[in-house]
Amino acid sequence: MVAVRSSCGAINDARLQCLEALKLATKLQALSQCAELLVIKAELELMLGEKDECGIDLDRVRDLLDLCSDFSDHVQKTEVKIKPRKGRPVKKSQSPLPALEDDLKGMLSTRWNNREPIPCLGRATARWATTRADLILQLDPNDAKVSFKLQSATLTRCKSVAAKVGAKLAKLFPPHGPSKRSSKPSLMQDVVGRVYLHMALSALEPRHNKVCGIWKVLEAGLAFVDSTTSPVLRPVRAGLMATKAIVSLVTLAEKKGCTPEEFFSNAWTWNTSKEDLKSEEKAVPPSSLLKKPKESIKNIPDKTKEAKKVKAPPTEQKAQRTAPKIQFNVYEELSPEQKKAQPVPGAPRRTKKPFFKLDFSDESDTESNTQAEPKEKTDVPKKRATTRRAAKNSKTAPDPSPAEKVPAKRQTRGRKTTALPQSVSSEDDETVVSHTATARRGRPRKELSRPDPDSLEKPDKMRTIEEESTGVLDISMEQLRASDTETEDNLSKDIDFEVLRRDTCCARDTLSELKSRGHLREAPLTHLSHSDTRPDSLSLEDVESLLLSAWLALQHFPSPSIYTTLCALLALTKGQQDPITTAMLHSQSLGITSRHHTIRHLASCLKKLKKASNELTDKIDALSLGEPGPNDSKNSTEQRLTQLENIFSFPTADSSSFPKSHCQEFTQQIQHLPTGVTVCVLSVLGVKPGEVGDSIILSRLEKGAAPVTVHISTSKQQHPISWLVQEIDSIQVEQKTVSCVSEKAQWWEGRWALDSRVERLLKEMERLLGCWRSFLLPLSSDPEPSKQARHLCKSLSAKGVTVSEDMLKVLLSASPELSQADLRRFGLGVSPQWDTECEQLLLTAVTRLADREEPRGHVVLILDKYLQKLPWESISMLRSRSVSRMPSLHSLIGLSLQKENDSDSILKQGVDTKQVFYVLNPDANLENSQERFKEWFGSKPDWDGVCGVAPDSGQLEEVVATKDLYIYVGHGAGARFLDSQTVLKRQMRAAALLFGCSSAALAVRGDQEGQGIILNYLIAGCPFVLGNLWDVTDRDIDRFTKYLLESWLSAGSGAPLLDYMGPSRQATHLKYLIGAAPVVYGLPLHLQ
Repeated sequence: MVAVRSSCGAINDARLQCLEALKLATKLQALSQCAELLVIKAELELMLGEKDECGIDLDRVRDLLDLCSDFSDHVQKTEVKIKPRKGRPVKKSQSPLPALEDDLKGMLSTRWNNREPIPCLGRATARWATTRADLILQLDPNDAKVSFKLQSATLTRCKSVAAKVGAKLAKLFPPHGPSKRSSKPSLMQDVVGRVYLHMALSALEPRHNKVCGIWKVLEAGLAFVDSTTSPVLRPVRAGLMATKAIVSLVTLAEKKGCTPEEFFSNAWTWNTSKEDLKSEEKAVPPSSLLKKPKESIKNIPDKTKEAKKVKAPPTEQKAQRTAPKIQFNVYEELSPEQKKAQPVPGAPRRTKKPFFKLDFSDESDTESNTQAEPKEKTDVPKKRATTRRAAKNSKTAPDPSPAEKVPAKRQTRGRKTTALPQSVSSEDDETVVSHTATARRGRPRKELSRPDPDSLEKPDKMRTIEEESTGVLDISMEQLRASDTETEDNLSKDIDFEVLRRDTCCARDTLSELKSRGHLREAPLTHLSHSDTRPDSLSLEDVESLLLSAWLALQHFPSPSIYTTLCALLALTKGQQDPITTAMLHSQSLGITSRHHTIRHLASCLKKLKKASNELTDKIDALSLGEPGPNDSKNSTEQRLTQLENIFSFPTADSSSFPKSHCQEFTQQIQHLPTGVTVCVLSVLGVKPGEVGDSIILSRLEKGAAPVTVHISTSKQQHPISWLVQEIDSIQVEQKTVSCVSEKAQWWEGRWALDSRVERLLKEMERLLGCWRSFLLPLSSDPEPSKQARHLCKSLSAKGVTVSEDMLKVLLSASPELSQADLRRFGLGVSPQWDTECEQLLLTAVTRLADREEPRGHVVLILDKYLQKLPWESISMLRSRSVSRMPSLHSLIGLSLQKENDSDSILKQGVDTKQVFYVLNPDANLENSQERFKEWFGSKPDWDGVCGVAPDSGQLEEVVATKDLYIYVGHGAGARFLDSQTVLKRQMRAAALLFGCSSAALAVRGDQEGQGIILNYLIAGCPFVLGNLWDVTDRDIDRFTKYLLESWLSAGSGAPLLDYMGPSRQATHLKYLIGAAPVVYGLPLHLQ
């Protein structure tokens, strides 16, 4: 169950299942099972980017495995003779790297006692070693040699364990038959395959390839997986083939002297012109404010530097407890008069107490020793002891840049114990702040020129209250802990700060039935060589064949970690030569985890529906006099669920029918799109898995129109797309730092500076798209652009310039929004033969369409995990238009079918203003919001709701299933009152307006896709969800809320809500930092 959940991207669900199994194994005192389950948990933590947590779990495994070790052959080595010694003790060896290698290899060569089964322990140690190798490589890429040696030792260990098990099985079950051949066990096959795959993926980095020859690894790995028919190794084989295709592509591009993206330029009718890029770089003036986000994270702008000497709210004060290793005394909870010096580090000679470095499972005394840590140990990973609140905070904290993360060293092995210590997650937000403050310590305080503080408005409250999780994870973890956790006090209501509204809920769904994998056979292992030989003949056809074979092997049950890259690279090879296949592959690459989750939810609903249909109900229906009974409703619901299940299911066609059958299904899906809706699919193209590339693939889909896809290269621009993604992350990190400033003038200066950065970011986003901003606008209903596009296409063909008519039609339809520079950029990218005559033909067609009415329609954005962080709805071209988002094309089609088939849907009937339920200030600490809305909401006689008190979870479950509108004004998305599990219990009818912090944010952790409770709303059938992309302040977001609700609800029958989003953004004081935060998922909504 854990393997299936993790392979489809549901890492949180897989971790819950793993913890439940670990709890059971702990009660049974099965050490070998505990060890392997802890290794699995460490693998899951590493998938989420939790390196510290992964290292802690691996250290626990080492302690557990030591209890199973047989030290009978090492008595002389392990005996300790205590001898009297004068003076200082002998210094330890200062060569940690060889000691680390010997120590790790020693784990693989340990002999086990007879209390535990050898196969289980051998498997646990092998998985432990390969996970430790991955962790070493992620902590320090320069340790690739150590990681490779450990992986090689793991292969040897797997062979040894398989041979021993095979020999014992041969004695128990002698071979029979004429062949007299004994079958080899398949116990270690999946571990061996994983080792080969991880070695190949790590060798994609050129510096790692010198240590581990990637061609040799690929050859050995493919030989191993081809020698067995085990279905478990099919994803491994697909991963190895995909890696081989990527290496071949990079090699061919190097020979040609271009980037891998440019290698397929012949497949595209439009490519970014080098001349155009040079002119753009000269035209854009350098700005000191537009700096790289990594630098901006380390060095907070001058406007916010004064925050380091200001008292912080309890949220930041708690950060010291979760990150004690980092010296951070800026926001400590002390009055200014009580300035105490930091504890002086102990003298170097005081090293005779080695127990200070040991890692005990009893953590009751760790808090008292926090302040006694010396400064020299700031690079040591944080202690394992953290509070439960800190562990939950880290789940939604953005991952800081690699430069800010402290490299973790191997911790000294401590006392052996079977107890499982408290689990910890790294506090990323507090760590970033701590680094910043530490870097600034000792600098003179710079005086700022600021206006009179009395003239400034009181700082808004940062809505940072903690939202409760579902509790399943905490309950499981609590039963595994060896010591009690410390409970923190609630936040003080008197401190005037904003509270970040954040949600960290994880859903727990019913797992579908798992098919049997069949009997596995062990294949001989292939030893690796350090030499690397590159194949003599590489061709483009080989690359395409490898990519296609890997894609076909994964298509029925894809993993988001590598399937996204496969789809993007295949789309890149097809280009505009096959526009339908290209658009199909591009749309398949997004929302994979969400599709898996939806399929599981639909299967669970069908199972419950069939269970509810009993024999008594069927008899009552048979006796009814022609009236519709419950069985009729059940059949219609079952048909609807089955139809949705077919839409979300993954393709299963074989290679012989590709791409014909896939394209036919894709074309049929496009015809289910709502009329008048334009779908824009945007993603960042990375050649390697997990890489944030500098190219964008943009596909445009419409009902009744051919799909159009373009490839936009941004690598040579001043600020490529990867810079924009890093910049928005940097802005959110610095917003948390500015929010800790208590001085009014400094707080407002920092907020205005961040507002200006978001404004510049929006301009860069629009400039990056250039002429292809036209793809983000709906087509005009006027037939004239189509006529002009057809005529222009013929005229350009006569001059030797080939261009797609569909592309010209989109460009001309949005030509009033494009500048002459945009049109020139389009022409330069179409063909080198583009001259002044061609440009004049294009300008003539544009002039004829100058006085046409602007196209009106709705735009749906489908964004990948990187681009979904950016506020595309707030660029100047889309700010006044009807725009929403969806996680995938399939979720959009499912919502469209729901609108068509459900006559009572609010998408079709509209919102009844009498069917409204509101939750206002449920935590009773947002006095400004309550004062602003209480009287207004209470004056509505038909509205129901709660104010100043927490609502009942069962009440909210009923509300979202029966009401038309659900308004939440509080912290986060209200997941503490309506969690992910409760959301999925019933079909959602109400539109949800969630005005809390980060209520629409999708947290990206590790190489996984973005996750958030808003996806559960959509899976449950919610037609319309409004939320915020990042943290917002209470007063400013209340201005947006008040203007939106007043203007929309008073507009009368048929008023669409999205038409009032643009003016509502302008109602805020910070029109970009706050005004750009609200976004919408779903389809347009209107009043009855």
